[in-house]
Amino acid sequence: MPRPTLPPIQLNIGPRVAFGDQQREGWVRNDLDELRKTLPELATRIEGLPWIKDGIAKGDEYSAFRGLIHLASAGHTARLIEEPWVVEGRNYPALEALLVLAINKPNYLTRVMTHPTISDGISEQEAKIVGSMHPFLGADLLDKLLDPEQVTLEERTITLPQAGETEIAIVRTRPGADHTMDLLERAVRSVGEFMGRPFPKRQMIYLFEETPSGGSAGHNLGNVITLLIDEQTLSGELLLALLAHETSHHYWTGVTPTWIKEGAATFLEAIAKGEPQGPLDWSPCAVVGSIAELEELERDPSAPRESRLCHYSLGERLFHDLYRNMDDTAFRLAFRRLYLHTVYEIADECRNANGWANICDVKEAFTAYASDETAAAVEKVIARWYDGTQPYDLSSIDDTPSKAEIAAINGRIESAYLSFSEGGSPVSAVAVGSNRELALFLNLDYSYGNSNGLRSLPIEIALYFEDGFEYRRIQQELPLPSNATRQTHSFFIPPHSATGRYWVQAYWEEQKIAEATFEAVPDSDAHSMRGRVTDPDGNPPGTAALRTRVGGVYFQANTEPNGAFTIVVPSGSFILDVLVLVGSEYVFVGWYDGKGSITTDPNQAFQVVVSGTDIEGINIRLPTDTEGLLCPTGSFRSSRTGNCVPL
Repeated sequence: MPRPTLPPIQLNIGPRVAFGDQQREGWVRNDLDELRKTLPELATRIEGLPWIKDGIAKGDEYSAFRGLIHLASAGHTARLIEEPWVVEGRNYPALEALLVLAINKPNYLTRVMTHPTISDGISEQEAKIVGSMHPFLGADLLDKLLDPEQVTLEERTITLPQAGETEIAIVRTRPGADHTMDLLERAVRSVGEFMGRPFPKRQMIYLFEETPSGGSAGHNLGNVITLLIDEQTLSGELLLALLAHETSHHYWTGVTPTWIKEGAATFLEAIAKGEPQGPLDWSPCAVVGSIAELEELERDPSAPRESRLCHYSLGERLFHDLYRNMDDTAFRLAFRRLYLHTVYEIADECRNANGWANICDVKEAFTAYASDETAAAVEKVIARWYDGTQPYDLSSIDDTPSKAEIAAINGRIESAYLSFSEGGSPVSAVAVGSNRELALFLNLDYSYGNSNGLRSLPIEIALYFEDGFEYRRIQQELPLPSNATRQTHSFFIPPHSATGRYWVQAYWEEQKIAEATFEAVPDSDAHSMRGRVTDPDGNPPGTAALRTRVGGVYFQANTEPNGAFTIVVPSGSFILDVLVLVGSEYVFVGWYDGKGSITTDPNQAFQVVVSGTDIEGINIRLPTDTEGLLCPTGSFRSSRTGNCVPL
């Protein structure tokens, strides 16, 4: 079903457009007049080019014109103006690329213009390859681009509703993939359709470079988008997202703050994938919790390098939060209006000293057409992400109880826990810091009666942070060996570095089958409570657990085979719950009494004080009659009162 036609955006941009056009025309006249003083014939020939004679359009035509003017004194324009693609007004990125080389690396320009491949003239195809050049790439890569044996060109012309005919070119210095151009067209179409404004460029060049390090990255350099990726190993979804992100920067660029342009470009990745409500691309920011803090940090020359990633993370969360609080049409209008603010500097009352757009522009754009109710929601979202004065919205986190039964294999999840190693000791808290990112494993203990020949069961693992957003979803397989009926399997959970509460949820189809949570505490305030649990004879008691909490956050550790335990907690005062394993569940039996045993009297519960150092020697010997601490069937011992109460 097609999206509804959007109403026009009412912005008083006419005077600004007219002023910009007049200003640009003045620059063109001045440049031509200056050139006439030294090269009058060449100035006349440039002025007579059809695409200059009918008026310079903003963007790629003006950059191409500046290239001709700037290259004239070096003698390059006289030969370039003979090329049919220059006369007819095509391949603007080539002239822009030569201009950038001339300004930033004149020796690179000489290297290119004297190279045997193009010294005898620049063909249409060679012009597109020249358009992929930039001083950022370095001399060796420029040489490779000029070698017909090491470079390939793939082209496609598409018709876009707003922009008309648009050319896409892929220049490669490595083997490509058959589906890349199709994904690129999809990215261009989806970004352009959502923006509802013509692409600032009618020719877009994408350079796929060698990636000896095995990493991947993209850069919009103006005349070219460079992509350091291996198309043949990158999944289609990841490639589409990267292409959409960099394509979006044809719009979101310039003097716009980084958190706006990177947040907007990352949001448009989700649009290209058709998942505006899906998992986010960026993990939570580990350095600051708000955009205002990030802006303050930007002024600090000693700010950690990882703070740059927070522009993506916080910007993405702001736009996704706005989207889920608005209907699609209203959001698109506001998103487009914000873009026009950044291009035409509409909301003059929002301008700061350097002329950049800021949070004021975001608020103006997203409340301009909103109802009172939506405007209130928008202001709450902006307060949440800009200065942290509104709480997180946790409504998107699946808080339904887990259903352990799995009908497809006649089985169930017996238990789920997190650990630092595969099948290791359960943990509920981890320490993180600027120099430490800890990966975890989700361990699923499951039983099954696999009679239908399945070798594995597809499951998904969803990761949520306390900001209320799912930031990753991992496709996994639960193995089902035919010679077993119960086993434990461990799934790798990617590293995390932001402090706070995390949820790890496992799904079979749409059914949540397991959930585990953990708290990441600052490395500078992470301390251990260590000890050992034994039976009356001093031997390991089987499996027991120690649990404590801060507010509503529980920290828990199961005992090792020798009875030892370690709980990681922040500084504070803690009462330790003691639990024993009964069947497949841990049952509360009492509190640590500080004297080497346990008590069911809350007044006798001992408070362990953790203040800047680890606590050792919390040794607990269980009483002889542990069974006597268990409540009758149909009741449980309350960890608040110590009494047995009905279920």
